[in-house]
Amino acid sequence: MKWKSHGISLCLLASTVLISCSKHKDEQAPVVIIHGPGNLSSYQLPASIPVDVEIRDDQSIEEFSISIYNSQGETAFREIWQPGQKEIRETFSCAVNGLYLSSGTYTLKVSASDGVNSSSAYGQLQLIEIPKALEAIHVLCYGQSNPEIFRLDNGTFIFEKSIPHAIKSAYISNASHQIAVHPVSGFPVQAFHTSTFGDAFQLLYQNIGATEYFQSMNYSGEETALWVAFGNQQMRAYNGEGNIENTISQPANRVTKKMIAGGRTLLCDEENTSNGNHYLSAYNLNTGLTFFSTSISGEVMDGRLCTNGKFILFINENTTSAVYEFDPDQSILSLKHNLASGRVLELTAIDFDLSCLAHENGILLYSYQNNISGFFNNSIQIQHIAFDPVNEEIHTGNNKSYSVIDYTNGAILQQYTCSDTIRKILLEFNK
Repeated sequence: MKWKSHGISLCLLASTVLISCSKHKDEQAPVVIIHGPGNLSSYQLPASIPVDVEIRDDQSIEEFSISIYNSQGETAFREIWQPGQKEIRETFSCAVNGLYLSSGTYTLKVSASDGVNSSSAYGQLQLIEIPKALEAIHVLCYGQSNPEIFRLDNGTFIFEKSIPHAIKSAYISNASHQIAVHPVSGFPVQAFHTSTFGDAFQLLYQNIGATEYFQSMNYSGEETALWVAFGNQQMRAYNGEGNIENTISQPANRVTKKMIAGGRTLLCDEENTSNGNHYLSAYNLNTGLTFFSTSISGEVMDGRLCTNGKFILFINENTTSAVYEFDPDQSILSLKHNLASGRVLELTAIDFDLSCLAHENGILLYSYQNNISGFFNNSIQIQHIAFDPVNEEIHTGNNKSYSVIDYTNGAILQQYTCSDTIRKILLEFNK
């Protein structure tokens, strides 16, 4: 069964039901029942939680939503459905990846509305965080020869893998412990196991059906699928074995230059191949259909999903950068904050609220909650950035220089010199 759905993937539980009725007293509110799992059930993060939901209404269920949030009211997960039917009884598999979540009791809320009246069910979950560990620091370098991947270990760059062709970038999945490289035109997408650096899979033209080069790629927010955009107006999601999990078709004459996946939404910066104009489009991952598209004046550098179910996007416009907010529930894109003069180069997340940016003029912090930004360190020039939440350290790269910075006070802890130019820093974590 396919319903219109957008938002963030989440889980649900059961318990108390609160009913809110309008002035139309002759109409009944929907009945919301969560049959499982039991109240205060415990789960280790990350977790996939099967939830059995029943919703009934004498008219029609116009919308129902599921959310889970902590004691501070920060929404960890949320999703909205618009089924348009009288009765629902279905088990949902809800993925909780545990990113930024700490152990504790979380409130779960399931709400339903028939367009006039609404009702909600509440319950509690015990979520248990398994401490993260920094497994490895992988550094993609590009010199006179082919690209190479090194592991930084106690100040020494240890060779791991040579790529036999030019590439644009690389991405890491901590869920599957794989690194995928984005090639230039004419070469395959390759994914490697980080334990052995043996091939996990390759995506070749002859077995994907694309007639043009790979335009863009990125891992999903849960890092369980590698999204790849092709030049034939098609985007596909691949699992860790290289099998297709999802396919989305794009409008004619548009190719994806940047993609950001979160929950049930795939955001794409699409370029019109006939005139070079850029568009921000949002696709529903359940239906594969676009539910939002608008022209933008710049290019999306990067973005992330926030705890309230909205996306923030860092868009470069000529020599300046700005933060935009996209609300997938309301399909609204709005300017939120203008950053310091200069362009943003890369993004790394600090926590639910803070984003750390590699900026042309230093390391820039942006707080989504307070909507403010400021330089954390403008005495160091960087092009690439990654954050280690285990040790509270910022890893940066600029040309052949690699620096590790203490996030608590901004002090430079270590500096190393690589033999080739640093192109990407990939931190691998395990639980």
